[in-house]
Amino acid sequence: MDVLGNYFKMFKIRLANKKEFPSLENKTILESARHAGLVLQYSCSNGQCGVCACKLLAGEVNSLNDTFHSNKETQANKILTCQSVPLADIEIDIGDLGIYAKYPSKTLPVRVSSIERIAKDILKITFRCPPSNKLHFLPGQYVDLIHGNHRRSYSLANAETKDGSFFLIIKKVLNGVMSDQIFNHSKDNDLFRIEGPLGTFGWRESVKENVVFLVTGTGIAPAISMLSQLPSEQLRISVIWGNRYESEFFEIDISATIGLTKVLSRENKAGYRYGYVQDMLLDGDFDISNTTIYACGSEAMIRDSKQKLIDYGLNVHDFHSDAFVSSGR
Repeated sequence: MDVLGNYFKMFKIRLANKKEFPSLENKTILESARHAGLVLQYSCSNGQCGVCACKLLAGEVNSLNDTFHSNKETQANKILTCQSVPLADIEIDIGDLGIYAKYPSKTLPVRVSSIERIAKDILKITFRCPPSNKLHFLPGQYVDLIHGNHRRSYSLANAETKDGSFFLIIKKVLNGVMSDQIFNHSKDNDLFRIEGPLGTFGWRESVKENVVFLVTGTGIAPAISMLSQLPSEQLRISVIWGNRYESEFFEIDISATIGLTKVLSRENKAGYRYGYVQDMLLDGDFDISNTTIYACGSEAMIRDSKQKLIDYGLNVHDFHSDAFVSSGR
C-alpha cells in the first residue's frame, strides 16, 4: 500500500506460449518478465531498435518511449515490451526464450590480453576474465564494456571459450569516449569491467532450409560468434556483408562451406557487389518464404530490409535482428 492508502493492482501478463506472470508497479513488461525469471526477446532496452516489438492481443498499456514504430505499426497494435507498462491484464503474441534465463547477467572485472588493428579504424580487443569467475554466454549476445563512468555495448565476436577469454570488434567513432580510450590510451593488462551477457540475439529453432546473415560494418561480430557454433550441418548458410569502403573489411574465420558475399555501398570495385545488402539478397536465388534472416548492423539497414523482405514473402517471425543503435554500439 502506498502513502495515499491505495493498493497497487497487479495485472496479469499472458504470453503466446500460455505462460503467465504478474506485472510490477510502474515496470515494463520486459522488467516484469525478468523479475519472474522469464526472458523475452530484447536488445537495446531503450525503445530504439524494435527487437522486442510484438502485437498486443488484449488489454491496454502505457508506452513510455517509442521512437521505433511508425503510425502504421502503432495502429496495428504493435508495442515494445521494453517501453510498455500494463494498465490492465494483457496478452501478447510472443513467448519466452527459456534458455537465456540460464545465462544471467553479471558485472565482472576483465583485463586486456591483446589489441590488434584489423582494418582502417577497426580494432580487435581480447579480454580475459578472472579464472574463478568466467563469462558464460550464448553466441550472438553482447556485453556492456565499462571504463570509469562510461559504458558502451559491443557484441561478443566468439563463442564461449574454456579459458574465459573473449574478443570484441570495435570501430573508431568520431568523438566517441570509449573508442578514444581503446584506440589511444589502452594497452595490454589494462583493467575494464563488463556487464553481461545481454540481449537475446542468437540461433532460433527453425524448419527453414536457408539461413542468411545480413550484416553491415562491425555487425559481423555476432554473426562470427553464431557461425562458430552451427545448430545443424544441413542448413544452407550465406553471409552478405556490407561496408561503405573496401578498407573497412577485414579477414573473418568462418567455414568454407558458408557463402560469403561482400558488398560496397560507396565505391564500385572488382571483387565486390555494389549496393545494399538487402538488395543483394533479393537479387539472389533464395526462396524467401523458406529462409530465416539474421540481420545485424545499422538501424537503417534493419528497418529497410525487414520491410522489403516481408513484402517479398518472408514470415515476420523468421526475421531476427540486432541493431547497433546510436547509444554507442
